[in-house]
Amino acid sequence: MNKENFKTIRNIILTGAAVTIITNSGIKMVLNRDYVHNIYNSKNLKVSELEKEELFKMLEEESGLENLNDERDLILTAVIDNPNLTEEEKQIIYKLVDIIEDNPYINKKTAYANLKNLDIQHVDRDENVSDDINGEYLPISNEINIYAEDDDHSVLIHEIIHCIFTNSHSYVLPRYLSEGTTELLVDEYFTDTPFVEENCYPYEIAMVKILCEMVGPDIVLETYSTGDMSILCNKLTEVMDEDSAKSYLDLLNKMFEDYNSEGKVVFEDMSTFLATTNDYFKAKNGDVRNEAYEYNKELLINLKNKYPTNDYIYYVIENGYYKKPYFSTKLKQDTKKYYLEKEKSSVFENIL
Repeated sequence: MNKENFKTIRNIILTGAAVTIITNSGIKMVLNRDYVHNIYNSKNLKVSELEKEELFKMLEEESGLENLNDERDLILTAVIDNPNLTEEEKQIIYKLVDIIEDNPYINKKTAYANLKNLDIQHVDRDENVSDDINGEYLPISNEINIYAEDDDHSVLIHEIIHCIFTNSHSYVLPRYLSEGTTELLVDEYFTDTPFVEENCYPYEIAMVKILCEMVGPDIVLETYSTGDMSILCNKLTEVMDEDSAKSYLDLLNKMFEDYNSEGKVVFEDMSTFLATTNDYFKAKNGDVRNEAYEYNKELLINLKNKYPTNDYIYYVIENGYYKKPYFSTKLKQDTKKYYLEKEKSSVFENIL
């Protein structure tokens, strides 16, 4: 085997249990556990264990983080380097490449380090894990625990997104922003119902969408990716003063903390939220109606009710859903116009 053929790695592609390597010289090879297969002449080249070890070591050196040309390389290299993942888990992670490609704010070094050592476990809940938690990412140990059946991998994908975007600053993000943005990414990139949240965090998603309407999706995505709330706060100050912006963000955090702990939001807080947000859009847009905001605002009002989760389901069934993507480039291309889908949604009818 001529190692000079592999002097510069151009691309690495996962295919099932194999790895395809493409070099700048045009050589294409497929590596698996037993052999290296040359695609050009269809001959299997038998190699020794030592040769394979040397080749993979060379690949690691040649495709180090500093040489990663794009986000696809980032995921592939991290996944290839991770001995803890099954082939199925690697394929699931590879599907996240579009999320990373669409995000210019991702910390590549952190994402690479997290993915390279990530461990995924399907385990039973212990007494410290509540029944409403189906999975969680544990940053300190860099582990994902899945506690429930996850046939569509939606729980796992949600936690992998947390893994990719968790950094030393992420801990200061309010929970509603962290969970709402994460689940909105799952919806837009991985589900057949990208505009309707079927699993969890519907109100957190609605709030993230309202923030996207207020400051723009890029600001929300940058805030989420960097863990820097000052980015969001500073953008709000283009319309309101700094103290008002900070108070508004504190109010949002309190509302969702109350929702998570008490099951609903205090009426006075909801009233203040509505008045402040209405004033913001009035100052920003004048009398121009923002339909996406109006839809999600009416949805959020259910947070002051006794059973917000049920009321969310009824709201979507009766009012439909607003078709507008915020992060996915492909979904934006496929969604020609933004509008309220007024036909009654049947998404939840099977559980009522």
